[in-house]
Amino acid sequence: MNPIAFITGATGGIGTQIAELFAERGYDLLLHTRRKKAVLDRFKADHPNTRVWILEADLHRDDVAKKMQETLKDVPRIDVFIHNAGLKIDDPIDAIKMDDFQAVMDVSITSMVTLLNVIVPIMKAQKSGRIIGISSGIGYQGRAENVSYATAKSALNGLISSLAKELGPYNITANAVAPGLIPTEMTAYYSDDQVESYRQNVPLRRLATPLDIAKACFFFASSEADFISGQTLFVNGGTQTH
Repeated sequence: MNPIAFITGATGGIGTQIAELFAERGYDLLLHTRRKKAVLDRFKADHPNTRVWILEADLHRDDVAKKMQETLKDVPRIDVFIHNAGLKIDDPIDAIKMDDFQAVMDVSITSMVTLLNVIVPIMKAQKSGRIIGISSGIGYQGRAENVSYATAKSALNGLISSLAKELGPYNITANAVAPGLIPTEMTAYYSDDQVESYRQNVPLRRLATPLDIAKACFFFASSEADFISGQTLFVNGGTQTH
C-alpha cells in the first residue's frame, strides 16, 4: 500500500506542486480545495496510477470536521498531513476589519487544529505520522501592515512546537516550512519593481519556486527526517536565517 498524504490548499501554486511531487514519488493523495474541484478532477485524471481522494470544503466553516470525517471513510490511513492553505489580508492595525482578521486565523490556525483533531487519532493508532505546516518568515520577524498574517503564522509556529512535544511519544513528527517570496496568486499584488528589489536582496539571487517548497515538505515526510521534529526550515535563499 502506498503512503497517503493529505494536502490542504492543493489547487494553489505551492499546493499543486506539492501534490505533483508526492504523486511522482509514490504517494496516494487526499487533496483539499475550497472551490476548485474541477482542477482536482483533472489532476486525478492526469495521474491514473495515483489514488486521489478529494475534500471540497470551506475552511472558514464549522462543518469542515464533519466533511473530513465523511471523506476519511474511504481513505485507509493518513501518513502525512501538510497544511498549506492560507489567506493573506493586509491592513494597518488601526484599519483591520475583525472579520478579515478572523478569516486569516480560521484558515491558517483554527482549521488546522480542527483537522488535527480528526487526523491525530489515526496517526496515534498507526504509531506514525508526519505533520507539516507551511509557515512564513513573517511569523518570526513580523512586518508592518501584515498583522493578521504575521499573527497567524506565529501561532502556527507555536502549534508546531507544541505538537512535536506532545506527539513525539507516538512516533509523530511536526515541522514547518517557511518559504521566501514566491510568485503565486497570493503574492500577485507585488509590483514587478518590488519583486525585483526583493530578488536582488536574496543571497542566491533568485526567488523561491513552488518546487523548492515541495522538496522541503518531502524531506520532512521522508525517512531522512525521522529524528527531526519541532523545527522550521527556511526556504528563502538565505534572505532570513534563524
